[in-house]
Amino acid sequence: MTKALNAPTDSIAVKGTKKVKAVGTGGRRRRRRDIQCDKTARSGTAIVFGIELNYPSYLPCQTPSCKVTLFNYIHQQFNAVTNIMITLPDGTTLPLQLCNVQSLPDGNLGDLVNSGDISIVPCSSVCLNGGSCAGISTCVCTQQWTGALCDTPICTNVCQNGGTCTSPDTCTCTDDWTGDTCNTPVCTNVCQNDGTCTSPDTCTCTDDWTGDTCDTPITCTDNCAANSTADCTTDCQNNGTCTGNDTCTCTDEWTGDICDTPNNSTADCTIECQNNGTCAGHDTCTCTDEWTGDICDTPNNSTADCTIDCQNNGTCIGNDICTCTDEWTGDICDTPSNSNCTDNCTADCTVDCQNNGTCIGNDTCTCTDEWTGDICDIPSNSNCTDNCTADCTVDCQNNGTCIGNDICICTDEWTGAICDTPSNCTDNCTANSTANCTNECQNNGICTGNDTCTCATGWSGATCTIGE
Repeated sequence: MTKALNAPTDSIAVKGTKKVKAVGTGGRRRRRRDIQCDKTARSGTAIVFGIELNYPSYLPCQTPSCKVTLFNYIHQQFNAVTNIMITLPDGTTLPLQLCNVQSLPDGNLGDLVNSGDISIVPCSSVCLNGGSCAGISTCVCTQQWTGALCDTPICTNVCQNGGTCTSPDTCTCTDDWTGDTCNTPVCTNVCQNDGTCTSPDTCTCTDDWTGDTCDTPITCTDNCAANSTADCTTDCQNNGTCTGNDTCTCTDEWTGDICDTPNNSTADCTIECQNNGTCAGHDTCTCTDEWTGDICDTPNNSTADCTIDCQNNGTCIGNDICTCTDEWTGDICDTPSNSNCTDNCTADCTVDCQNNGTCIGNDTCTCTDEWTGDICDIPSNSNCTDNCTADCTVDCQNNGTCIGNDICICTDEWTGAICDTPSNCTDNCTANSTANCTNECQNNGICTGNDTCTCATGWSGATCTIGE
């Protein structure tokens, strides 16, 4: 306390204390009962300190006037200072608020007791939710809580319609209301046809509708069962009924504004929609723009819309769509129906495709680029004549004939790209025995087949007998 009042050490002594009821007046008119706290409007329990002022002997001035000056200074400090911090015997500190100072003559402190007989507890209850103790039974709360113990939440926006603030800025609403501040009514049954829930279980309808949930057209009579089409400007389809205000009531199988949308998925279809059509339920196909019909099998256009050439007697039926004969398939009917044909398709073909042509079924050969014709036996440059020498860059040997595209047709005795390999030649003709030749090749010549000798260097002739 001496430090709080900026007084000299040992100048203030607490001679006794007691607890009394105190009433805060805050400078207003005093009452005679209890302790009158002039410095605060707060009321409660006050601690009365009996203070004795001493003049320390260590001070340099020991005259009576110096003593009076010090005592007046300390008295003024008591009147001027409101909040002080004192240290208790156990070493803890206690914030106090001075509320009243009285001077007693002749040191008469009244019925005070020894200061050690009073136990001072800073807070008699625990401050909750982050609140801190600021004095005897006094909690300082955070911004989100209030109350003596900081146990009452604060909602910045007041909870309405009987809602309760149960945690900071959180309202718990009654069953009839919802929203952050319980200002949105709840309608157990949803308001229909643009109706608005304006109070609990109460719908406000548009001009065209009425009823608890705005589900009854204004012009509807006899429960809408006998409403005539005069109330509708649209035509309800698939046995739907106009119930007023351009509103159709559909059968269970259909939905949509005019009952034109099936309620079920493709699982309800027993038909197959063709040409990328989609089954929308109840055996109903939704076709692409190019097709029409119950199963989308009729083109929307005539043959005048065809830009492609259907082959093999196929017929264009519109939208560049070919209808093929049984033997053919594909976009332009160019693929045989038995398209699983492999290995030159000899099993399916009665013709032999030549020059590496491939039978694709139905006695049809697919030729390489160099050949054409039903069995790929005509060179693509079919105007080749006179041994086709003008079209060949190779020299066909052993009486072979070039038929175009650098292709040689060899005699029976010869083979190879330029007819330079004997037909009965084996093992690259290097190991052919003389048994293939009727005349023995001389001078290390080698019989290469068909009575033909390949002579060693320095020899020539049919049997290599002529020296060079």
